[in-house]
Amino acid sequence: MKTQSWLCMYDIKDKKRLARVHKLLSGYGVAVGYSVFYLQMPHEHLPTLSKRLYKLTILDDNVRLYACDEWQTLHQMASDRRVAVLW
Repeated sequence: MKTQSWLCMYDIKDKKRLARVHKLLSGYGVAVGYSVFYLQMPHEHLPTLSKRLYKLTILDDNVRLYACDEWQTLHQMASDRRVAVLW
């Protein structure tokens, strides 16, 4: 499987949910800033990660996943209530 680079950014006010999301993302990549993670994973893992993030968050939370190509451009793919995936 070919790996894809991703940036994940989130804004979560509740400290418990924030800690849970941080812990989940730590298993997928490296924190590069406050509420920002750099992830490298196959595109096939995206649905699993998205579902797990959805279960950990509520409507007021905001989680964004950006796919990065060789030139670090961002392309919008899809979004739902809480977890937006940009391709």
